[in-house]
Amino acid sequence: MSGLIKPAKVLPMSSEQPLIQAHDLSKCYPVFARPQDRLRQTVVPRLLRPLSWLLGQKILERKYYKEFWALQNVSVNVCRGEMVGVIGRNGSGKSTLLQMICGTLAPTSGDIQVNGRVAALLELGAGFNPEFSGRENVLMNAAILGLTDEEIAARFDDIVAFSEIGDFIDRPVKTYSSGMFMRLAFSVAVSVEPDIVVVDEALAVGDIGFTMKCMHRIEEMIANGVTFLLVTHDLGMVRNMCSRAIYLKGGKSIFDGDVETAVETYLMDMRSEQAAALKQQMRHQAALNENAMAFGTGQGHILAVTAHAGDGQRSWFAHGESVQLDVEAWLGEDLRRPAIAISLHDVRGYLLFGMDSRRMAEMLNRGEDGRVHCRFSFDVNLRPGSYPVNVRIFDFFMGEGNALIEKQVNAVTLEIVDDGSLPEGGYGAFEIGGCCEQFY
Repeated sequence: MSGLIKPAKVLPMSSEQPLIQAHDLSKCYPVFARPQDRLRQTVVPRLLRPLSWLLGQKILERKYYKEFWALQNVSVNVCRGEMVGVIGRNGSGKSTLLQMICGTLAPTSGDIQVNGRVAALLELGAGFNPEFSGRENVLMNAAILGLTDEEIAARFDDIVAFSEIGDFIDRPVKTYSSGMFMRLAFSVAVSVEPDIVVVDEALAVGDIGFTMKCMHRIEEMIANGVTFLLVTHDLGMVRNMCSRAIYLKGGKSIFDGDVETAVETYLMDMRSEQAAALKQQMRHQAALNENAMAFGTGQGHILAVTAHAGDGQRSWFAHGESVQLDVEAWLGEDLRRPAIAISLHDVRGYLLFGMDSRRMAEMLNRGEDGRVHCRFSFDVNLRPGSYPVNVRIFDFFMGEGNALIEKQVNAVTLEIVDDGSLPEGGYGAFEIGGCCEQFY
């Protein structure tokens, strides 16, 4: 590959720069249709160069391959103590970007600068020799990551204790389960005092107890200024843990910023593929609030969402109070079995509960103008805090199969107080809070 495309320059480290600074990173791979084309690409240019020199002019060289750009002009800056999620479909360039940051893959073009020690879990068991024991792999990987023999000896017992693999530490790694692989690899990565930790789907393996243990350790490290880059398909994990997200699509950076917008943009693209199969088109729609986000096919629109209690419309409610959430919508005539659904979340993104009109005694009745009204009633047995609500219109076309017609993210936010007293500011407009949706 190095003979085909000139590699990028890797900048020297500087403590004055962010821990990770990448500018216009691109990675191109040659794709050969036949094995003989690879041989031609290697031999022919070498034969033509002397002839070009003799003739005094450059002879146009033919390419015997097609270019596949795994990454195109991606720029990323990551500061100390950030937890950045990288999301996107398989083949979008996520792992390619992380490998460039780790230095295991050279970019085709662009500049990248990394300051500090990097610990990477790019794939399960990467860097482990299956024939070596767990002990030998720990010693080898810790040395590769820059620890001295004295530092390794001082931390070895803590690494083994955190991994919880017990006597398996002296058995060959090839006898380990995938969960044991992850435990040991993660234990080494977080025990070498890295400045940057790069994780590529590795946390998806393992039991729930150890996963929660890893999450707690990650929170401690972030509080101490360690930077994390996390690639995962678990959008709930990204929303719950990351302060920022990067959405890659087809090797290009589509969005780099707040987690909610990144995830919802990704979900909109995923739903767009389903809409295309149904000969529909998914696009951004007018949102109910200036800080909200909405997208849909245009076959239906959510017109208003209001919350009520016994004394009328308001945005705050006492713990245990009964709430009515009214949704006004317009439904197009071509919808077959439309339904309206709501979902309530906490500010960390956990889905608390959801309801849809199909489970209600009264079905949706469209008026002559296509308008419908739907009321959801529930008790807010929740601790004090902010609880964002998402609202959707679905069309159920076969059994439980459905098509998303419109989604309003952060339609309203319910403020729960502990004694029912009027919050400071009195009755006012609904606050818009961060909402993290677990599902489409």
